[in-house]
Amino acid sequence: KRIPENVYSPKNNGTRTSRRMSRRLNIGEKAVNFATNDKIWLRGIELYDRFVGKGVVPNVQCFDALARLHAIGNNWLGAMNALVQIRMRNLRVNVQTYSAIIDACGNCRKWQTALSMITRMMESTIIPKITTVTSAISACQRSEKWIQALA
Repeated sequence: KRIPENVYSPKNNGTRTSRRMSRRLNIGEKAVNFATNDKIWLRGIELYDRFVGKGVVPNVQCFDALARLHAIGNNWLGAMNALVQIRMRNLRVNVQTYSAIIDACGNCRKWQTALSMITRMMESTIIPKITTVTSAISACQRSEKWIQALA
């Protein structure tokens, strides 16, 4: 029985991808998520770069994982870059992406950026989770700007 050359992948929003490419994307997501879960953040970023270099087109979940990796590594600019990449590819930003960026901002004491991410979420009708708001409050607290957290 012949396997079809192209299949529709639900992970790619129904776009047509080869079975091989779909398998690579799943492996890439798992590798990046593994590095996130085990806090091997720099290795995870290297894996992400390797898969993209081989032609794998990342989806939102890959960018979420990439933003989390940068948050773990206290690299708020890297996390913000994941947001830029999502928008450049016309993908839909989700709560997980914003949460990771806000965590990264909190770790780097970028409280204004963390609060602006909450504002952006609300403007784009994405409802923040309690943990997302708590991360933004923590960013203010770490920067000793607790009054702004109450606003």
